[in-house]
Amino acid sequence: MDIWQEDSIDSPLQSFRMYQEKVRHHTGEIQDLRGHLNQLIAKLQEMEAMSDEPNVTPGNCWAFSGDRGQVTIRLAQKVYLSNLTLQHIPKTISLSGSLDTAPKDFVIYNQPPRTFGAVKVKISSNWGNPRFTCLYRVRVHGSVTLPREQPN
Repeated sequence: MDIWQEDSIDSPLQSFRMYQEKVRHHTGEIQDLRGHLNQLIAKLQEMEAMSDEPNVTPGNCWAFSGDRGQVTIRLAQKVYLSNLTLQHIPKTISLSGSLDTAPKDFVIYNQPPRTFGAVKVKISSNWGNPRFTCLYRVRVHGSVTLPREQPN
């Protein structure tokens, strides 16, 4: 007849308890990480909700070789054009700390008051980068109906 000794049970039981404690500790860490991740996701969603802008993170641009180029943009529908805006990222988020890839001089081929289904933008120079130019956003402003004359 075998007699159970406490030593033979205590050692595996102690190991099991240490394992349980490690699992509890790691479970707590995982819950903390999930909480931080949920906070980050909420902040990102808040930032997205505050802006209806497309993504203009550094590098997310149409880049072309050199300091001159042109692009023709087809519009979703014909528009009476009033203005055009070219946008570039702010210097504060530029990876190089410079805005030398931003368009400087440009020409728009536009002859109102007729409607246009596309707009052609010709970049004549940038702010000094000889290798490439980045175009982040082109906004076309206008209306789908003939604009009324403004009183003087």
